[in-house]
Amino acid sequence: MNREAEELFAAVRRFLEVYLPLQRGASPNTVRSYRTAIKQFVDYLIDDVGTRVDRLSFSSITMESLSGYLDSVEASGCSVATRNQRLAAIKSFLSYAAMEDVARVAVLAQADRVPQKKSPRAPVEYLSEGELGVLFEQPDPSTRIGLRDLAMLVMLYDTAARIRELLGIQLQDLRFGAHPYVVLHGKGQKVRSVPLMGRTVDLVGRYIKEFHPDEVATSSLFYTVVGGKRKEMSYENASKMVAKYGAMAAATCEGFPERLHAHTLRHTRSMHLYQDGVPLSYVKDLLGHSNINTTSIYASADLEMLRKAMAPLDRPLETFAPLPDWQAEREKLMKLAGLR
Repeated sequence: MNREAEELFAAVRRFLEVYLPLQRGASPNTVRSYRTAIKQFVDYLIDDVGTRVDRLSFSSITMESLSGYLDSVEASGCSVATRNQRLAAIKSFLSYAAMEDVARVAVLAQADRVPQKKSPRAPVEYLSEGELGVLFEQPDPSTRIGLRDLAMLVMLYDTAARIRELLGIQLQDLRFGAHPYVVLHGKGQKVRSVPLMGRTVDLVGRYIKEFHPDEVATSSLFYTVVGGKRKEMSYENASKMVAKYGAMAAATCEGFPERLHAHTLRHTRSMHLYQDGVPLSYVKDLLGHSNINTTSIYASADLEMLRKAMAPLDRPLETFAPLPDWQAEREKLMKLAGLR
């Protein structure tokens, strides 16, 4: 491997293993996301562009190669949002590399010429209260696994947590006092507290008695057993569980989404709160958004609320004076102008 290739890969290692986690304090999920973006770009340069791995260098990163990689991301079925996230990750790496060596500013300038792609905002997908009830009827809480799965679904809805936030909950994060709440560890290592409703406390209490008879404060609330050892449930397993019950609900409920995602429950809780009159500023805090502009999607999403607000105005217009005879007026004007 030549010196330029070594410089590139050494910079990638420092970025992912030192700069992001230790200097910027990025979360493991952020580091994982950035690692994926850079790895995919390197694979594109090798497999699609045809650059030998030992010949890769910062000079391989051009406006053309980066644009081609982003097009391949979309062609693989990823959304525009994913495309833009990949671009942001690579630009972040190149900004770091330019801080290390000013000679790399030219490479960063090439990347800065690649714009983020705009896309029409998709409507927010959420469940009605009836559809949510059908979903909660699918797990069988009389069985051990059914009890666990129902507790996960109800917690996803009640807390509006991201799925990784739910899986990161430890027993010590649950506070079942007079005013019960759960502590969630969100993006960027942000921590927020979310109130728990009484029905959720009762259900999770039953779940804990079944799955955590010997309480250990640092135990993951939801876990799997691999090789006889408990470990935090994976994102993939939790997503499959949500999709499975979503498919069961769709089979019995007309109009239910064909494929249910955990994030839909987050949207559902947010929409239900907004429909019940909870101010957007409170919904913002529940979701852990830094900017209320992010939360404003719920204010523009609910057509039913808009329809109800406009209903009192849907009445015949009263006319206090007869409407003019425009044909007669036209004749008068034509005569005055000497055209008749």
